[in-house]
Amino acid sequence: MAGGYFGDLENTGDITFEEADINTIANIESSDATDIEYQTEQSLLHVARYANRLYIDTSAGFVSDEQWRAFVIGETYLDEVYSGFYNERVYSDHANDSPLPYLAREIVNVSEDVLTPSLKLTTEYFNFYPRFQSEVASLNKDLEAPNYYFLPSSYLAATGTPNSSVAGTSYLEMEDFLTDNFINSEKSYDEMQENLFILNPGEDTIYDLASYNVNKDNDLLTGYVDSDMQKLYSLMPFGNKLHIASDLANTPRNVYRTIIENNDFKPKFIKLLKETFQGESGLQASTVNFAVNTEAVRSTGTLTGSLETTTTIPVKVVDAPTMLLYSYKNSLSETNNITVLNSSSYEEQLDYAMDTTGIYRYENTSASLGVLNQFVLTANNRFKDPTKIYPVDRFLNMARESKYYETVAFRIEKIGGPPTGDARTENTIQNIWFYNNNQALTYLDTQVKYGTEYTYKVYKYDIVEGYKYQLSDVLTTRQIALTASGETNIYCLEFYDPFTGQTSPQLLEQRQTEAELMAASSSLATQRNDLIRQNELTLFALDDEYDNNVIDYVNRVGANAATPLRGTDYLKGGGSVGALAGPIFYDPFSQFYSSVFTKINATGLSLKKLLDTDLDSNEDYFTKISDLVERRLSGDLVVADPSISSEAAILDNLIAAAFREDVFTLFDTNLRIIIIEFINKIKNDYDVIREKREDIELLSRELREIDAQLLEFNSLATNAQTNSSYPYLVDFNINIEPSIKIIEIPIEEKSMRILDHPPNDFVVTPHHLLDQTNRLAFYCKYDTFSLNSVTYPPALTTTDVQNKSSYLIGNDFLENSELTQETVSRPRYLEVYRTTTKPSSYEDFSGKLRTTIDLKQDNGDIPTDHLYIDRVRENTIHYYAFRALSENRVAGQMSPIFESELIDDGGYAYGRFKQHTKEDLAVEMPKDPLSTFKKLFNIVPNLQHMELHTDNVDLENSSNSEIDNVSLGSPNITDPLFSGDADRYFKIRLTSKKTGRKLDINISFKKEVRK
Repeated sequence: MAGGYFGDLENTGDITFEEADINTIANIESSDATDIEYQTEQSLLHVARYANRLYIDTSAGFVSDEQWRAFVIGETYLDEVYSGFYNERVYSDHANDSPLPYLAREIVNVSEDVLTPSLKLTTEYFNFYPRFQSEVASLNKDLEAPNYYFLPSSYLAATGTPNSSVAGTSYLEMEDFLTDNFINSEKSYDEMQENLFILNPGEDTIYDLASYNVNKDNDLLTGYVDSDMQKLYSLMPFGNKLHIASDLANTPRNVYRTIIENNDFKPKFIKLLKETFQGESGLQASTVNFAVNTEAVRSTGTLTGSLETTTTIPVKVVDAPTMLLYSYKNSLSETNNITVLNSSSYEEQLDYAMDTTGIYRYENTSASLGVLNQFVLTANNRFKDPTKIYPVDRFLNMARESKYYETVAFRIEKIGGPPTGDARTENTIQNIWFYNNNQALTYLDTQVKYGTEYTYKVYKYDIVEGYKYQLSDVLTTRQIALTASGETNIYCLEFYDPFTGQTSPQLLEQRQTEAELMAASSSLATQRNDLIRQNELTLFALDDEYDNNVIDYVNRVGANAATPLRGTDYLKGGGSVGALAGPIFYDPFSQFYSSVFTKINATGLSLKKLLDTDLDSNEDYFTKISDLVERRLSGDLVVADPSISSEAAILDNLIAAAFREDVFTLFDTNLRIIIIEFINKIKNDYDVIREKREDIELLSRELREIDAQLLEFNSLATNAQTNSSYPYLVDFNINIEPSIKIIEIPIEEKSMRILDHPPNDFVVTPHHLLDQTNRLAFYCKYDTFSLNSVTYPPALTTTDVQNKSSYLIGNDFLENSELTQETVSRPRYLEVYRTTTKPSSYEDFSGKLRTTIDLKQDNGDIPTDHLYIDRVRENTIHYYAFRALSENRVAGQMSPIFESELIDDGGYAYGRFKQHTKEDLAVEMPKDPLSTFKKLFNIVPNLQHMELHTDNVDLENSSNSEIDNVSLGSPNITDPLFSGDADRYFKIRLTSKKTGRKLDINISFKKEVRK
């Protein structure tokens, strides 16, 4: 028995896969099963049941029937504790390969040619409307802010402005709304907007009117580096944007979505999801731990590879038929706090979905029942394929196979606002539901406040087909008698219930008469012998069609062609296959094929039979042969495994001949195809061997079992008794039914805060004033924006640090990401930083703000230049840096640093200026103070001077009290180096052998005592 299952094996909350390989535990010889019986009357979903029997031989090591019983049901036998492989718990299998999105932060080093994000959550700041921004910030509820998708379509009607030198098109109604109408309007909170349904993303935002056709996702103008600036939603001041790419939304199959759509059930279905998964319904979703296996692309920037990880996450799950049955039984709407985008397109469906009085009871129940019946019918029809659930080992092997799934919806949960409750947690502001129509979707959330942090959780909802299964009716055996038939022991066994001890009829078969057993024995023997005779191997032979293809190739490019190519002689006919000439390499290949499937015996060369034991003696024989062929075809001449050395020698003759003729160079593709087809012939023949051997083994085992029953046939026995060549048997039923689950899969969670882009830097020109006022002047001119040339500015204040973090997160940037947009609000403030200490980085200006200058004039204009004048002391060096603050108080790029000094030279004053970039200020690492030296010597005290002498120490006392009694150096030294606390001095003189010059080196040694 094979297969396995996923489970929390150590109660840690982590899901791992456990192989269900009972062979390694109990030496199961084989298994049998009855035909499948389908129970269709008792439940909506059909239940398949079939009985199974496991055969265990003496090698399993069981010494008694009681030990076998304990092993099966899980009990203690003597000192051995068995967990048991049988229990009656209900298991489920909904493993699937539904994709998770690649997020921008996960693929920052991966080229867009290799991979692009399939889900993006970003902050967007398009336009600066100060009164609108202030008004929204003062709202009690975020949902009182305007939702772009519910604005009147006339706001998006463009008006030509041919006399304008700024823009050829304007949107006057939108501008009036943002600058006046909304600000002066009365605000109210509409709880219906707490849940927004978008049932047809991409289509529900289209307005088709007589005067114009507006798609709210359509382009405005081309030519913008930022593609968002081409969209109509960029007319709004700001928002948080979700984008789901088509590769995440597009599931190749849509069986259940088709049922939903054909029954006009989209609003009701999304409403059921909303109430179930948001905890608003009497039907609650359960939480289940899922193992998430992720295969992702990772890159270092130069190398790209894949990484596989497995994590455990809790997900919410609801049974789809149960949810639809709940809808059928509860026709009245449980919640109505819902707004549907483009609701006029779904009026009839919304009437019964939102019914609170029962007037639409029939429509509700009819629609729910129709969808339920078709869901169930679809699952039952798929369930009729027995190859997926029978036999039990094949069913268990499906645990790792992906089940059918399709994505039906997405949800954004927006969380924010002031914390409430004892736990001081933020509240859910809004849930936005999208029905999945297999297309990419983009949503701009404009009901947000500037500078306020929001957390967005994104989920996708998959319908997943799977199975629920349970074991039941277990029966184990106990031995009644033992007889021998030749070399085979025949066990008379009785089946019984291991929990009650009551004798019970076996599940797998009904008792047969002696005549029936004899007839079955004769039939099985005939089938087995016929199968053996029919499937003896014959030598490899080329078929006529393949032969013709080779000869045609030879005629076109080979020796028979008008201009034959070198090496084609190797393809010329040299043998005969029927009436056709085969290529020269046919003979050596046939030899190789024969070496794989033949053996040498006393009478010479003969074919291997399907049941020969020499095919069993080397279990991985054909794996080694296959590996050898692949290596040789790739030019790998590694020494072959000794067990296939003769086969390797024959194959080497074949391959070597091809290389000698340069065939692999001249006809690489064609010849490789020919040889690979030969090799595939071997592999296919082995598959036939393996399959037929399994069939023959099955027939042989059944024959042995029937013969065992004939030898000990007892006409008085009941169906609870049987004769077997195996000492231990177990029967049990497995009950399997299809399962349709809706799974909520969390795919992203991100906290972000909308911020304006940082301003540009100032171009600064310094000089000193030619008077006696000791003043320096700096002319500051606001610079133009350069795309992809600078990163986010250095952070000098706590606000700067927070803004930088929020900006990078909101735009999916790294520290070294270059800016793609400049400030939207105008640069209004000039900050001047000054210090007398030479900085090593811009961060050293933190806390050194000299002044902040508001550039805004009384008429509202903000000039783009300014002359800053500062009084200084003579002969004192000052370091200046300048930066802009936008109207949103976002700090801009730093100017270069100016080293400035007003020098007084005997009454004559003049200015000295030096400009530094941040690279100039970087402190160089200290250089290695050592110079190259060819011959080195090391002077250290002799070891006898370094010994600790402790003869005068009382070891019973503390170390602090006895430390003065410890002396340094051996007491046997005549002139100890450290005889006292005074320093000892030594002179070492070096004399050059060549020049006679002398070099004196004075060395001192001092003893230090540290307590």
